[in-house]
Amino acid sequence: MTAIDYFVAEAKAAPRSATIAPFIESCTDREDVVLDPFCRSSDIVWEATLADRRVVAVSFDPLDVLRTRL
Repeated sequence: MTAIDYFVAEAKAAPRSATIAPFIESCTDREDVVLDPFCRSSDIVWEATLADRRVVAVSFDPLDVLRTRL
């Protein structure tokens, strides 16, 4: 086992929602519009909707659009 393998195995990243939700809450007001210009997943869209924000998400990849809509 290398030092890198050990480091990656021990790293514990916070869930995305734990990072996104406070950012949306602190940087926007209710009824603001949140823009996700490179919508790769539904995380930002979901958290903004839960925080009572309107969302504009743009993606040119049909698979990303499908994942977000689902």
